Amino acid sequence: MIVETHIIQNFAPSCLNRDDTNMPKDCEFGGFTRARISSQCLKRSIRSSNVFADNIQTAIGMRTRLIPTEVLKRLVDAGRPEEKSKEIVASFIPEVLGKINDATMKSDALVYVSEDEVTQIVDTIGANWDKLASAQAPIVDGEETKKKSKKKDPKSELRSICASLVKDCKLGKVSPDIALFGRMMAERPGLNVEGAVQVAHAISTNKVNSEIDFYTAVDDLNAGDDTGAGMMGTVAFNSACFYRYSTIDLGHLIENLGDDRITALKAVEAYIKASIVAVPSGKQNSMAAHNPPSLVLVTVRNGHPMSLTNAFVRPVLAGGSDSDMIGESIRRLDRYLSDILSTYGNDGWEFMGAVTLGGYTMEDSSVSGVKQFGSMKELFDTLREVVDAHSSAQA
Repeated sequence: MIVETHIIQNFAPSCLNRDDTNMPKDCEFGGFTRARISSQCLKRSIRSSNVFADNIQTAIGMRTRLIPTEVLKRLVDAGRPEEKSKEIVASFIPEVLGKINDATMKSDALVYVSEDEVTQIVDTIGANWDKLASAQAPIVDGEETKKKSKKKDPKSELRSICASLVKDCKLGKVSPDIALFGRMMAERPGLNVEGAVQVAHAISTNKVNSEIDFYTAVDDLNAGDDTGAGMMGTVAFNSACFYRYSTIDLGHLIENLGDDRITALKAVEAYIKASIVAVPSGKQNSMAAHNPPSLVLVTVRNGHPMSLTNAFVRPVLAGGSDSDMIGESIRRLDRYLSDILSTYGNDGWEFMGAVTLGGYTMEDSSVSGVKQFGSMKELFDTLREVVDAHSSAQA
């Protein structure tokens, strides 16, 4: 069973997601330039949202290079000697998570781990402290070690003990966000998690042209003898109405969470709620484009994911004196969904619910089963019952 979200969201002038030239990201779709917000940017906004954390009601994962530093801190806080702890962490973490820089106590690459996994690493070291503390560590600056490293870097006694302990340190109890978004660890493929969520790049329903804002900054202490600006520059921006799409494979999510169905259901609700309110942070201090979605459509069904992006192959234009970009985008989506349901049928569509802002409606698709709710609370109350019932039936 899959749970899909379709969102229409119009943003005021903004630069929510920039490329390497500081221009708002864009793409070509249907032969026209569209504004774009990358899926990575959207996932980061959702994962770091307070709404996501509040609804998950459990610790979310950490994506960082500082796990060695965090483990070291926890060992020291538990009363372990700092130098010996650092020595052990420098040998243990490479065995369990991959290479680190001994000098900075940072991993060579970002790792994405749950709080339970960090705790398990600390507990494993603590439970075997005497054995680890008495083991011979590598002599990092010794000439003999340097000579041997040119041929082959032999594992020290400490590193060997760490390697054997890691086999018993069964990591993999992932947090809900890791179960949703997945993780890839090249050095430890056994810890890879195939995410249950797929997130599309958000693209504008209308064609766009980025504009340039020229700005100047005044020097507050300028005595007046210098009439020039203290600083000046340019910022690129655009304004666009976006279609956002994502899908959750509920069965796969439950599997990722070790068959914990209750946590999976919380994760689904937390993800959708965060998707609605989370907005990328790019240039928000200077543009404050905090515009809520005008349409949230959620579907629950069996079968393959089905994006409605092709509703906007032809760019949306305001249709007349009483129309606007948002209304036309919702009407286009409505007609396209209605065509899909009439062409392919609605077998397997267990739930289709929509909430609109500003008096817009889903008239065409409502005939085929889309129910329009008056509030987000009503939508989630019904969605919760539907997902719970069908996931329970499949368990």
